[in-house]
Amino acid sequence: MDGKRCDWPGLDSDPAYRDYHDYEWGRPIHEGRRLFALLVLETYQAGLSWQLVLHRRAAIETALCLDDPARLASFGETEIERALIYPSMIRNRAKARAAVENAKAYLRIEGEKGGFAGYVWHWTGGKSIEEHSKEPTSLSLIVSKDLKKRGFSFVGPMVVHSFLQAAGVYSAHEPNCFLYKKIP
Repeated sequence: MDGKRCDWPGLDSDPAYRDYHDYEWGRPIHEGRRLFALLVLETYQAGLSWQLVLHRRAAIETALCLDDPARLASFGETEIERALIYPSMIRNRAKARAAVENAKAYLRIEGEKGGFAGYVWHWTGGKSIEEHSKEPTSLSLIVSKDLKKRGFSFVGPMVVHSFLQAAGVYSAHEPNCFLYKKIP
């Protein structure tokens, strides 16, 4: 795709990062497992660059079985240790343990009416809202607090803000970006 993009450092020099921007970031996701996998990736980004997580995404998804949250929820210390030594995996034990606990919390929400996708989207009435802030918003703060209350961890306001942007809950492409779409 051609045209001006969001002003992200490194976007022009990293083809994988550019493709993520052009084909994934900010596109509304309404499937619970995909939302969960994205949330786990966002928790891994805390304190790191998104580019690093993006380049290690396949390893994180495979090592943590992100396509099967029930399997991840059953991980014990042996499985966590195995995941941590997976090639190219980000070796952060606290984040790996958080992913396991977050899988358990995800499964509890999946058992509720509307599942995880319904939970994520109910905050905005099922529609994307325009939000360009680079800092957590009041909604990010509310969702972060609620996720923590439900047993999630590593879901501070900034992680949640980034997640809402990436999942398309926030329509956050910059006005000068060719992917910008004004939300009425």
